[in-house]
Amino acid sequence: MSRRLPTRGAALALALLLLGGACTTESNDGAGGAGGDGEAAADSGVGRSTWDPDEVDVEMPELECEQTAEDPTRGVTDTEVRVGALATITGPTTSLWGDAVAGAKARFQRANEEGGVHGRTIRMVAEEDDGLESSRSIDAARRLAQNEEVFAVVPAMSQVPSYADVFCEEVVPYFGWGFTPAYCNNNLGFGFNGCQVPTIGEYPSSAKVTFQPLLEGTDKTVALVGNETESARRGIENIAGAMEEAGFDIVAEMPVLPADQPITDATPYVQEIMTANDGEPPAAVWYIADFSNTNTMTQAVAGAGYQGLQFNSVGYDPRLKEADMFEGTYVYLQWLPFEESDHPFVAQMIEDLEEYAPDAPHSLPTAAGYLAADMFVEALEATGPDLTVDSFLETLNGGDFTYDPEGMFGGSHWPINHVIATPCGTVVKLEDHEYSMAVPLSCAD
Repeated sequence: MSRRLPTRGAALALALLLLGGACTTESNDGAGGAGGDGEAAADSGVGRSTWDPDEVDVEMPELECEQTAEDPTRGVTDTEVRVGALATITGPTTSLWGDAVAGAKARFQRANEEGGVHGRTIRMVAEEDDGLESSRSIDAARRLAQNEEVFAVVPAMSQVPSYADVFCEEVVPYFGWGFTPAYCNNNLGFGFNGCQVPTIGEYPSSAKVTFQPLLEGTDKTVALVGNETESARRGIENIAGAMEEAGFDIVAEMPVLPADQPITDATPYVQEIMTANDGEPPAAVWYIADFSNTNTMTQAVAGAGYQGLQFNSVGYDPRLKEADMFEGTYVYLQWLPFEESDHPFVAQMIEDLEEYAPDAPHSLPTAAGYLAADMFVEALEATGPDLTVDSFLETLNGGDFTYDPEGMFGGSHWPINHVIATPCGTVVKLEDHEYSMAVPLSCAD
C-alpha cells in the first residue's frame, strides 16, 4: 500500500498531538463557533471535520504481529464476548487512567441493554492495573491473555507500552488512545484516532488551522516542553518540524521533565523557558507531558511572570474548572469536548455516562475509554455473527474499515491509522472557570 505524503509530519506524545493529513472542505456541524480571534480563525479555514486518506501517501511498512490466533474462538461463545481492561489506575504520578475503564463499561452496558452485538453481550471479566510499572504491565497482559483468555482488551490505556509484546505473541487485539508506540506499526493495536507517535512518513500539519489564529499578532515563537520519554522526544521532534513548516519559530525543544516521579524543583526548566527567545520568553509554551508535570510547570511558569499563551492537552477535566493555576490556559483536544452537547455523539456519550457511570468525571480519560469501546462495538457489528479473532482482525485491517462518529474527531481509516494519526483537532480555553471553544474541530488542508 502506498500513499504519497509530501511534507514532514507531526505526532503526539503522551496525550498531545499536532497532526497531519489532508481534509475535505466539509463543514463541521457539531463543533460550534470559533472563539478567540474569530475572524482570524475563519480566514485560516478552520471547521473542516473530516480528512481523506486517499490524499495522504505513506509507504506502508510490513506491520508487526500475526493476525491468525492459535485459538480463533478464544473469548467468544454464542452469547457473549469476553474482554478485559488494562490501565494505570494507581501509580507514582497523577497521570491515571481508571476513568477510561468506566467510560468503556458505560458504552458496553448500553450495547448489552440493546441486546448485545449480533446477540452477544460484552462481558468485562477483568480490570488490570499496571501501576505505571513495566513488569506489572507485562504480568497483567499475560493474565488477560492466558488466564482470562479474553477476546480483546478494551481499553488498554497506559504510558507503559510493554503490554504490547504479550498481546502480539498471543494475538490479542486491543483498543485505546494511541499515545504510545504500543499503538503504532502493528496489526493489533487500535488507537481510535490512530497512532499518535508515528515513526514513518511526512504529512501536512494542522498547526496552521488550529494554532495560527491564536498566535496572530505575536512573533509566533514557541517552546516545546515534555517528559523525558521516548514518546515525548519523538513527539517534540515531529511537532517542531510541523510547526516550523506552518511558520512558527521553535525556540526550545525540551524533553527534560522526569516521567517517573513528580518534579521537585522546576526552577531550571522555568529559567530555560523564560530566556528561550533570545533572552526573552516565547509567545507560547506547549507542554507534552502528563498531568502532574503539566500542573507543576503551568504554575511555575505563571509564577515567574510569564504573560504568553500556555498550551497542554491534559488540562481538560471538570474538576479543574475552579483551579486558578489553569485559568486562561488552552487545551489541545483530539475530539469534541463535553461542552458540545448539541452534537449527537457527545449527547449520547453524556447520556450513557449519566446512566451507567454517574460517578465518572466528564474528563479526557473517560471520553477516551468510551470512544475506544464504541470503536470496538462498531468493529463487532461490521464483522457479523460469525465472529472469531481472525475474522475480526480481517474486518479491521482488510482496507475498508472506517471508524467515524461524524464530526467527533475526524475519523480513522484502517490500516493506515496504524502508522499515522488522524489529522484533526480542536482547542478549548479555560476562562472564568468554564471551558469554551477557542478553535472548532479542524483538519489540515
